[in-house]
Amino acid sequence: MKNLVSLTFLFLFCFCISCKKEDDIGISILRDEGLGLYWDHNVSDYGRQYLFNFISNKSTRDEYEFKLAYAISGNAVTVRLEEVIHKGKCQKFPGPWGDVCTSDGVMYIPEEELPTGNYDFKLVIGNVSITSKLTVENDKVTLDVPPNSLFSNNIPTIYPLPKGLIYGSVVYSGKENEKFAKNLLKDLETLDLKAAVLPPYKYRYLDPERNQHLQATSWEPDEHSISIIYRSNADFKSVFDITKKHFELSGKKLTIGIFSTSKANEIHISPYEEPRVYYGK
Repeated sequence: MKNLVSLTFLFLFCFCISCKKEDDIGISILRDEGLGLYWDHNVSDYGRQYLFNFISNKSTRDEYEFKLAYAISGNAVTVRLEEVIHKGKCQKFPGPWGDVCTSDGVMYIPEEELPTGNYDFKLVIGNVSITSKLTVENDKVTLDVPPNSLFSNNIPTIYPLPKGLIYGSVVYSGKENEKFAKNLLKDLETLDLKAAVLPPYKYRYLDPERNQHLQATSWEPDEHSISIIYRSNADFKSVFDITKKHFELSGKKLTIGIFSTSKANEIHISPYEEPRVYYGK
């Protein structure tokens, strides 16, 4: 019985030491290296959401994964480091990088959980916390981090993609195949798609200067592309049916990629594979 009690005590002691060690690692990374933030807005299988990637500022020979969780209460967003997972030694790369790497942790917050307004954005690691100001507007989101040595953000403002757009491009080789691309675009307009103009913001997937509706681009030897950006509530299956039809009518000479900003809907058509459509949730 005495041995059983001793073993139980030893197990609990080691377990607590292990927990403390993991917690100390997180605090040490924050204190000694500091964390930087890459964040953005995207459209994925899980809908429209904000991506937050917390990255160690200093490279080390060991790689760690940060497990983070968030809670929203009123106008307070609390992000807490819950676990630090040791991933082993960093992979060795040739050149000046050698065998060091940075550690990071990714977290997502659905767009609908952050309606327009002003929020306190608190990052908590162990007994250390830093509170920033998060401002959500209709067309942009700003994170203002106060001056400190522990947490930094070099991307103060991000711009969520406007809802209700479908965008992409039609690519073809040879000027003689331009007619197939234009026939496709003409047929798409029967779905009551309206040409859209993007605001002058830096979106993750779209450049307002280089991705304008019906903007034509050519390159050597005889390659061509036409960009499309429509505002539409059209059924995405109808868009796929029309693009697939004109792909076949062209003799499979078109390469077509079309995407939606409301859901993760995607169309991929090329001469090298069967036409594919994906419907997001």
